[in-house]
Amino acid sequence: MERKTKIGSCGLACVVCSYECEGCVQEKAKSCEVKACSMEKGVGGCHACKEFPCEKDLFKNKRVMAFNCCARDMGVDAFADKLLQQQAQGVEYHKADQSPGDYDVMPSQEAIEAFIKS
Repeated sequence: MERKTKIGSCGLACVVCSYECEGCVQEKAKSCEVKACSMEKGVGGCHACKEFPCEKDLFKNKRVMAFNCCARDMGVDAFADKLLQQQAQGVEYHKADQSPGDYDVMPSQEAIEAFIKS
């Protein structure tokens, strides 16, 4: 499946995600609170918002925070390319058995960011 969007409005990595979902990248998916917020503010996602991080619960997740920071710091295309490169090297965003992915088991947001940017 070819994806139009590499990184979702919330910072999740559609480019390496194996789940089939409507998510925010699908035009018909209008129920996503984060997508609606991004559209209202005229930004491409949380990473581009001047209010990032806001009080949304999703920012309690270290991976979501790290991914948004990397998208902001590196640019979406470079960030997505790096995730694809890491995936080709065996880093798993999602595990087939539904256990936490490789980024999720890292000890902190800072560790995730450092790994991605290395």
